[in-house]
Amino acid sequence: MSYKKVPIRVPPRLGKGWSLALGFAASLALASLGGETKAAPVAGPDLILTNGRVYTVETAKPWAQAVAVKDGKILKVGSVAEIARLKRPNTKVVDLGGRLLMPAFGDAHAHPVFGGLSYSRCSLHDGKTLEDYQRIIADCVAKSPGQGTVFGSGWNQALFPPNGVPRKEILDAVTTARPLIFESDGHTLWVNSKALEMANITRETPDPVNGKIDRDPATGEPGGGLEEAAMALMEKLTPPPTAKDREAAIGYTVKLFNSLGITSWHDAMVEWDASGASVVLDAYKAVKDRGELTVHTALDLQWNNGRGLDQLPDILKLTDRAHKMGLRATGVKFFIDGVIPRTDRRHARPL
Repeated sequence: MSYKKVPIRVPPRLGKGWSLALGFAASLALASLGGETKAAPVAGPDLILTNGRVYTVETAKPWAQAVAVKDGKILKVGSVAEIARLKRPNTKVVDLGGRLLMPAFGDAHAHPVFGGLSYSRCSLHDGKTLEDYQRIIADCVAKSPGQGTVFGSGWNQALFPPNGVPRKEILDAVTTARPLIFESDGHTLWVNSKALEMANITRETPDPVNGKIDRDPATGEPGGGLEEAAMALMEKLTPPPTAKDREAAIGYTVKLFNSLGITSWHDAMVEWDASGASVVLDAYKAVKDRGELTVHTALDLQWNNGRGLDQLPDILKLTDRAHKMGLRATGVKFFIDGVIPRTDRRHARPL
């Protein structure tokens, strides 16, 4: 079988935007030249979004009415009539009904696992007052019988004036029979007296390096706040998330971000251990394998401040492992400074 070349001139007034339609016409012309000449099929869009207000972010042509998409990539942007010419029998057409269509957003600094987990356990995010927190926590205690730790996230430092330091008495009013541990922003824990007791934290306990035990200014007794590296004093009492918890956290964040028009994120800290394993990477892979990771991701691997350059080979292995999973983990997260919600913080662990 042979094909004959037929030159086609595109009139200047039509421009390059007509090349796909003309290519289709050329194929029909070739098919009519003879029984032995057969045109190769022309691929059309599998999706057309039409009748919308399409913001292109292009200075020369900022607005359009329709978009043609093939295999997840934009083929053409133009008027309703222009894009309608590209339609094929199997093309799905979505009428936007005059609604706005624009490029998606990307989040340049996110903590999808931490953020998702903060909603999956005892979440304080909906609380607006200390009384709200007490009510929510009391409900969490009632729903988790036993003597184990009740752990949660989402309290607001602004509810503890003047400097955002939380007080154990608020939690003690809920219970002193079991430990209560609540995280705010990844830099501070709020705990009750039982948690302090079980962790053996007293007035004599020194502040750890790069951390601070918040104390009553009058008595020096631990007041209920643990900042930065001092949070590690509660590690034995804090229930670790399960693999399903992490996967659910990523899934929650995906749905939340997609609902806001965010289709890419930069995970600013992916933890890994001395063996070179990363439960966070495993969680990403599991969600991706289920077809539920409907965002583009870039991942930063956490730098271990307790080690030196000897960890670089481990980081490179993790980068390669992530690549084989279909993920991109070519960045590194360093901790070199502290956060600034209070004037009295002088610690070395950042956002």
